[in-house]
Amino acid sequence: MKQIRLLWPMLLLSACGEPDFDRLLAAPGGEPRETSAWSSYGGAGGRHFAPLDHINRSNVQDLTLAWTVRTGAVGTVFQSTPVLADGRLLLCTPFNELMALDPLTGGELWRFDAQIDRDARPANEFNCRAVTPWQQASAPCPSVAFMATNDARLIAIRTDTGARCTTFGNDGEVDLSEGVGETRWPGEYQVTSPPAVAGDLVI
Repeated sequence: MKQIRLLWPMLLLSACGEPDFDRLLAAPGGEPRETSAWSSYGGAGGRHFAPLDHINRSNVQDLTLAWTVRTGAVGTVFQSTPVLADGRLLLCTPFNELMALDPLTGGELWRFDAQIDRDARPANEFNCRAVTPWQQASAPCPSVAFMATNDARLIAIRTDTGARCTTFGNDGEVDLSEGVGETRWPGEYQVTSPPAVAGDLVI
């Protein structure tokens, strides 16, 4: 069966020289120290660009594979963009499993399963494009990742433990299908893209 692999370009470094990861990775509970740390879907400001100088035209041909990850998700599309938050690389699978990886080794730190119905027929196939990190030191859950699901829920997951942030919504989730109206079949209405966060508002 086809296996899905994740390659994170920042880690595919060989002759390029060793980057200063201390500048790019924050300790758990802290914000990334540079906007180039890719802490949101699409990069800072949605520019789809990271101003890194470790990889350039003179050394890009020398890149080698640092590590790979097997998500276990097969038989569907894979369009997920990892984001860096709380010192962890966060990756969601098409079946709404959120994985926290060690950015330096690719080792799995924890995995959260939204337990969607895999027998459903989502309108645009099973998919999860990314999650949205949010941090606020004074909040009950200081660092969370918001994940929208194929069955139209929005779930807040703690980035330190992979557990639900139970103070958000109803036991950590909000039903996004309320007010949508009738659907012709389960899975017709789904959410595959990450929300935007502006201040304390999830959009």
